[in-house]
Formats: sequence, C-alpha cells, structure tokens
Amino acid sequence: MTSKFGLSGVHGPNATGPDGDTWIYGADLVVKWRPTNDNRGWPFVLWESEIFQRDYHADAFASDAIGIAEDTLHDWGIYTQCLYGFHPRWAAGLRFEYATGSGDSLDGRNSDPFRDDGYRVSLLCVWRVSEFARFRLQYNFDQAEHLEEDAHSVWLGIEFLYRVHAAHKY
Repeated sequence: MTSKFGLSGVHGPNATGPDGDTWIYGADLVVKWRPTNDNRGWPFVLWESEIFQRDYHADAFASDAIGIAEDTLHDWGIYTQCLYGFHPRWAAGLRFEYATGSGDSLDGRNSDPFRDDGYRVSLLCVWRVSEFARFRLQYNFDQAEHLEEDAHSVWLGIEFLYRVHAAHKY
C-alpha cells in the first residue's frame, strides 16, 4: 500500500479593489493498494480525497447605481472517490462531492447558484486504452438549492498524452 498527502495554497489580489484579496488552500490524500502478485498494476483499489477552502475578501465598492459594503465570503468543498481496478485496463468507482459557502453575494447567497449548498454522487467506469489514453464514462446525480429538481447527467471524458513522459511510480 502506498499513500501520498499534499497541501496547497495561493494568495493574491482580486478585482474588487485595492484592499480585496483571496486565499485558496487545500489538502489532499491518495491511498493505493495492490496485491504483491498483481498483473501489471491490476487489481487495485485507489482512494482519493481533497478538501479546499476559499476566503474571498471583497473590498468596498461604490458606483452611481449601487454601493457594496466590504465583506468576506467563505466557500469550501470536499470530494472523495474510490476506484477499483477489477480487470487489466478497466476500473469502476464511486465519487462524492459537496460544496457550500457563507457570506452574502451581491444579491444574497441564495441568488448565487455557484455558492449554494450542493452535492453530487457519481458512478464511473474507466477504460485505459494504453498508458497514453483513457476513456471515462460517468453518471452524475446532483442536488443543489438552486436546482428546481434533482439533476441527472452522463459524461464521456477522453484523456490522452502526446509526449514522452516518465513512468508512474505508484
């Protein structure tokens, strides 16, 4: 079993004015299990999780039409995903995502669909054609405050590499 842990962060100005700034930071964890007698990496179990937060300090803003007070918005989210490599080049998984925020947007937090409470549950299947290409078929179930009803969607992702790269160590 191997595991990796990471921390990340960034800080900088935002477009609300000279005193507006934003912090974004997060932590992630990846744990991978393979039996000692694996067949070129299969079977495996891979668990990935990440938590992140954004603190958006908006500078006070005034124009002829509107005045906005200084405010700090706090948004955070988490995702966790587990993949099971059940056959060479094939994997299936389950993913959960959640995001929320606090602090008022321009017309209030409830009027901002990108900042309301929401979660997503996904089922996915991955076919790794080669080490340079893979296809990912994913079904999503979304529930969020701004949606009039629950949302269902299906996505097909295609990923490919076109240059030489180092072998993966885990």
